[in-house]
Amino acid sequence: MSNPTVLVIDDEAEIAEFVADVIEMMDLTVTFVSDSDELDAVPLDDFRLIVMDLLMPGTSGIALLDRFANLTDSPEIIFMSGESASVLEAAGQRASELGLTVVGTLAKPFFAADLEFMVLESQLLRARL
Repeated sequence: MSNPTVLVIDDEAEIAEFVADVIEMMDLTVTFVSDSDELDAVPLDDFRLIVMDLLMPGTSGIALLDRFANLTDSPEIIFMSGESASVLEAAGQRASELGLTVVGTLAKPFFAADLEFMVLESQLLRARL
């Protein structure tokens, strides 16, 4: 069986790389994208967990939730943002309305240990580890 796969979406490449590095150290397979064009080239059905920024040029995290909800096997979501708690809360509410599972939220900046804990909370990944 292959390692569970995680998609990281953040327009700040340094943050996307940091998140991907932390997750790879957990022995998970990671793909990261930094813009909506890269995201369009990725087969979204391949991912069990998506760690995503909420505000990106060309698209918003809220708009992406509609795409994720229409997948055959909806992934679990971890939101990360430097925006206010109300933005994270609104995203979580929209995800719930769409039937998506939100593992949690990370306010930027965050520590690697916070990310690791959140990834370990993913039920879909736990079932495959």
